[in-house]
Amino acid sequence: MRAFTLSVAFLLALTGCSHFRAQNARLGDLDLKQRAGSTDPCPDHGSDALRLYYDRDGALYPQSVLDTPLRDRSFSASDTSRLIRTYLDGDGREYDPWPAVRTELGLASDAPRDESEWRAIQGELVARAGRRIRERTLSGATPRTLVVLVHGFNNAGCEADGGYARIKQRLAEEGMAHAETAVYLQVYWDGLRQTIGLPIWGSAQYNFPLVGLEFRRVLATVPNEVPIRIVTHSSGGPLVASALWDAGGSLRRLADPQYTHYFQNIAGATPDYPLPTHPDIRVGMIVPAMPSSAFPRDGAGRFLPGRVSADRVVIGVNRRDLVIGKFGLGCKQGGHTCLSRGPEDYCGTIWPQSRPADPTVRLVDIARTDRVVDGLREPLSFHNHGVESYLLYGGVDRLLRMVFADDADPGDGPALCP
Repeated sequence: MRAFTLSVAFLLALTGCSHFRAQNARLGDLDLKQRAGSTDPCPDHGSDALRLYYDRDGALYPQSVLDTPLRDRSFSASDTSRLIRTYLDGDGREYDPWPAVRTELGLASDAPRDESEWRAIQGELVARAGRRIRERTLSGATPRTLVVLVHGFNNAGCEADGGYARIKQRLAEEGMAHAETAVYLQVYWDGLRQTIGLPIWGSAQYNFPLVGLEFRRVLATVPNEVPIRIVTHSSGGPLVASALWDAGGSLRRLADPQYTHYFQNIAGATPDYPLPTHPDIRVGMIVPAMPSSAFPRDGAGRFLPGRVSADRVVIGVNRRDLVIGKFGLGCKQGGHTCLSRGPEDYCGTIWPQSRPADPTVRLVDIARTDRVVDGLREPLSFHNHGVESYLLYGGVDRLLRMVFADDADPGDGPALCP
């Protein structure tokens, strides 16, 4: 009976990284029409932000097809039915999207629909993203900070925008980032969507590493004089890990063909995907759904802080996060998420190789808060794993300060790690 109860609880817990009010949505619906700029039904959620949309293989969406949802269905890791390229190549449609894409990107109208043109399309989309970032961040006398927001799995449309809006609101309230000093870049990736997240969790785990590797190309376009600050939630954490360093140590069991490309490039040894060399990157990860092995390691499994392409990475942990702990089944079940379950994974692998006074990767217990909501100073547990739930209680304020402020807070490693 206990096993059955835990199983049911696990199903309820894995409602994903979404807005904490459950909504009915079709499985795997990218909901692109809702997210496209001119048709966004959430204009109050920051239409001034720069936005990037990625499919499950890490391909950027051309603007001309953003308002065209892909075929709505679930898929296995190797299914290509819901990729941008598959959509563009589809037969039997009255409308051919290729001419609009070629016109948008300035490509020859008679170019062959082959691998070389696809690379040209993606290369131009990356270059355009870089130009937009440079235009916005370098438009004033002083460079503005690029603030990157990355959501977790089981998100679509207004749900991701809702979390992004709350993070931006908190940063503005605390004086960490506002319109005069920051430019927001909001990343949308195919984290799938279903009211109960368990059936899509496995597929979503295949997506975020591939998206992260491709996002590395956009980060490479950011000028060195523009500070980069990144805030992630849940599986947005390992996505950014693949963008910034060799995160392949936690993914060696993934043997699907598309991962050949990932493993060939994740270490930064190829000219198209070098590791970032930007001098001013800080990352805050709110309960990242990943293990410590997502950080660079040597052959003996020891953490290599010098190969983390960021000045500071702050890991927000919460032992009482019911989703990260798989509702009592254990954080290693169904995908290793133990780094943010508590200090043990961090203390056993990352802290021994860190500088105690100034660690590159820092840990913060974000379950504690000074804020009182409805008479509660500290909730017994975060039943709602969503980012808005965390912001409601203010537990991430310290994490955000460590990312955006020039303070010397080393985190909770000195106190929690033996």
